[in-house]
Amino acid sequence: MRIKNLIYASIIVVLLGSCTQESGVTVIVTNSTNVERTHEIVSVPLGALQKHSLDLSGTLVAENLGNGLFFPVQLSKGKDSDTATVALFQPEIAANSSAEFLLRNLKPGEAAPDEEIVCYSRFVPERIDDYAWENDRVAFRVYGPEAQRLTEAGDPGGTLSSGVDCWLKKVDYPIINKWYKKPSEGGTYHEDTGEGLDNYHVGSSRGSGGTMVFDEKTGKTYAAKNYIKWHKIEDGILRGDFKLEYAPYAAGNDTVTETKYISIDKGSNLTRFEVTVEGTDAITVGITLHEKKKKISADENAAWFNFDDKAYFGSELNNAVVVDPKYVTGYEEYIVNQPEKSHLLIHMKPIDGKIIYYAGFFWEKSKQFASTDEWEKYLNDFAVQITKPLEVTIK
Repeated sequence: MRIKNLIYASIIVVLLGSCTQESGVTVIVTNSTNVERTHEIVSVPLGALQKHSLDLSGTLVAENLGNGLFFPVQLSKGKDSDTATVALFQPEIAANSSAEFLLRNLKPGEAAPDEEIVCYSRFVPERIDDYAWENDRVAFRVYGPEAQRLTEAGDPGGTLSSGVDCWLKKVDYPIINKWYKKPSEGGTYHEDTGEGLDNYHVGSSRGSGGTMVFDEKTGKTYAAKNYIKWHKIEDGILRGDFKLEYAPYAAGNDTVTETKYISIDKGSNLTRFEVTVEGTDAITVGITLHEKKKKISADENAAWFNFDDKAYFGSELNNAVVVDPKYVTGYEEYIVNQPEKSHLLIHMKPIDGKIIYYAGFFWEKSKQFASTDEWEKYLNDFAVQITKPLEVTIK
């Protein structure tokens, strides 16, 4: 009898283990705001999933237990690890509500959710040494040391700037590789052939969210030159990220260094910058004012700042920065009679040696938003997302 009981007990333990692995791990996602959340990514530590014996080698999904819909899951390394540390998914949560999601393996016969990599970045040696990145809505690039060397040597083709360039895309699929091939095929990405174009001028300006040191007493500005090192972390179906290092630069009597961890999420018009700063207790983020045409809107309490560049482009191009108000010390229109020096400036104070902000744009011809008013509502909602992120509880 004792042997039989032990056998029964062993069978129960095995069955319980099987149920745990098949059922996965339940997490509760709570939205405590009045804003519907549809494009915000939440993360769950992989250690918590492994603790519940979830198999991480298969295809993971996050199933909404309320309606049966499931969402793709990305295993992500983040900026400080060589291996995956978190599981990411992008739920849809109504205002002032919660939802339960089961993180589990895809079952046999189930159709896998869309897993196309749309958050993508790469070094671009065929265009000197650009570094470019994109998602399903926007694209950007910055410039490297060879582009700097060419400019300083007086050779053609170089760019001397740590500003951020905008590539205006109309489509939701990747375009970086396709557009960079155009010059070798007799074309150019400076003309719109249906997918969008690069007609945004950066020059030595800050472009869309570049950094600088601003001396309030003298009105002088100081900025890094081109990046000196790049490190790609990962591409993904939900998030892609990388790091850029910059050489130290003089800012008055100070020597300043910056390292930028940059990421971009699916469905977002804004890319995230986490800038580690040494040598200064104040840093400024700029949006270039092309031709000094000023059409600026801002909400200092929500901490979003926007410039409508229609006068330069002929169509609405709204460039914006959104940031947690705790970093902001003020903002201003900085107008000077020097080329590429007039900006909308957002002054910030680093906390624990860094600032975190989001910068990006909306182009009217992309039809991603119906109007500038709708875009500004997006910025308001995004500001709420920054200060009151979705809460995740493992059940």
